[in-house]
Amino acid sequence: MLIISTINKTLKSYVFAIGLAEYLLRYLPIGTHDFNKFLKPSTINNILLSHNMTLKEIQGLSYNPILQQWRLTNDISVNYIMYITAI
Repeated sequence: MLIISTINKTLKSYVFAIGLAEYLLRYLPIGTHDFNKFLKPSTINNILLSHNMTLKEIQGLSYNPILQQWRLTNDISVNYIMYITAI
């Protein structure tokens, strides 16, 4: 079993993870995220398949800055978590 949590490579993730979290809200130091290192789920899935692994489940993760809480969602456009097993 393998669990991966990362940031999707979308315009929305750039706006939220870099624009909002780093520059506007200053939750993180500027430069924390590098958009070039963000990964689409399809990219990870291709790597998994080449290593005889399979994606079992994917869920989005959403952060509420007012409540300071994370929650699982169906929206994987920014943050997501993957559950992976060997084939």
